[in-house]
Amino acid sequence: MVEKKCLMDRRHWAPKPAILIDLLFELLNGNSASMKQELSYPTKLKVVDSTKSSITLEWVKPVYDGGSNITGYVVEKREQGEEDWTMISSKGEIRTTEYVVSHLKPGINYFFRVSALNCAGTGEPLEMTEPVQAKDIIEECEIDLDVALRTQITAKAGENVEILIPFKGRPAPNVTWRKGEKNITQDPRYHISNTESSTLLTIEQVTRDDSGKYVLSIENGVGEPKTSFVNIKVFDTPGPCQKLIVKHVSRGNVTLAWEPPLINGGSEITNYVIEKRDATKRAYSSVTTKCAHTTFKISGLSEKTPFFFRVLAENETGLGEPCETAEPVKATEVPGPIKDLSMKDSTKTSLPYKGKPRPTMQWLKDNLPLKEMAPNIEFGAEHFEGLTVKAGESIRLKVSVTGRPVPQVAWFKDGKEIDKKMAIDVTTVIGSSSIFIRDSDRSHRGVYSVEAKNSSGTKKVDINVRVHGTYFRFQLLISPFLRITQSII
Repeated sequence: MVEKKCLMDRRHWAPKPAILIDLLFELLNGNSASMKQELSYPTKLKVVDSTKSSITLEWVKPVYDGGSNITGYVVEKREQGEEDWTMISSKGEIRTTEYVVSHLKPGINYFFRVSALNCAGTGEPLEMTEPVQAKDIIEECEIDLDVALRTQITAKAGENVEILIPFKGRPAPNVTWRKGEKNITQDPRYHISNTESSTLLTIEQVTRDDSGKYVLSIENGVGEPKTSFVNIKVFDTPGPCQKLIVKHVSRGNVTLAWEPPLINGGSEITNYVIEKRDATKRAYSSVTTKCAHTTFKISGLSEKTPFFFRVLAENETGLGEPCETAEPVKATEVPGPIKDLSMKDSTKTSLPYKGKPRPTMQWLKDNLPLKEMAPNIEFGAEHFEGLTVKAGESIRLKVSVTGRPVPQVAWFKDGKEIDKKMAIDVTTVIGSSSIFIRDSDRSHRGVYSVEAKNSSGTKKVDINVRVHGTYFRFQLLISPFLRITQSII
């Protein structure tokens, strides 16, 4: 007779040697019933993940393995309202304490139970007390703070930079990367690889232009979007200097001034290099390699030779990109003030002047410069409907013309510019222009156009002229000294 005791906790009970001998005898004779009874059930069965078609279960192995190693687990399911259990895994298929139950229907309540296996058979099952459904889990997105707190990355020019930031959230968050205010998600300069739980930003062969603040934003529609940033500092040569100007020019001397580069290459500017180039040549020559300030006076220049100048910033990595003057400069004296400026004469529309050297003039009104104005043309009110005359009458068309500078005026008949051969008098003065036709006939009918043009634009106006009747003119020679002219309409 085998002595039976509860074997759930082996730390508090040990069978007598005689009992161990009896158990071994029964096992050798194929009687495993007692061993099977001692295999306990798993513990802490729970759902660790879920989608609309699957549920992931997790449990803890039994406290007691029944005297032999656990070889696997059996998972079964049952729909609420049914009595029969369905095995969803074959014996020996599940060897870990986690299993994904697939092909589930949404909206259905399921119960699950798990049993352990050993060489003696299947142990008692552990069953869920509450039903569960297959549905997507909604979880607010979060950025891994341990990684996000590492906000500074340094690299040398030419190296590859990778920024890996883990995150979580259900559904998987949408990821956006920005550099400053610019969205770089579609920029071919950057390679971005995203998974459901992380994002990787790769910048190959970085340069000084890649330095800056990179901002990661994630959002999945649950809660508020989350952001984190990383500063990348690239050690490289400086960028070009800014706003290089010729500050002062005198005989044989030129003074340059500029502003430091916007990007210093990751280290302080230590020096500026100044170079010059004859405008007729391609090569630059050094003026100085030791300039600590953002202004420098260049002396000993030829007054007859125009020069280009350029400035290069230097840091511990090396010389940066050059910044060059846009136009060549001659080291000659700047013209002095105008002397003996006087007004020679004046009219309503002009003001002749003189002075040495020849001055440039600017008109002011109320102490403000006069701005350019596009041309404008206006006919008199009597010409709004065109002009109709009888054959033999004179035709006079007059318009007012305004604009600044004073527009150039041209007249056209039926699209052809009027010239002297047409026997039409054209008179143009500042502010107006007119044409005059004496003794009109039907050949003078048509569309007359006037066009005004200056540097601010062009204006063109048309007027239709109608001539009624026929006009004939002949001369009767009475004597070599007397002619009689007769007109017939």
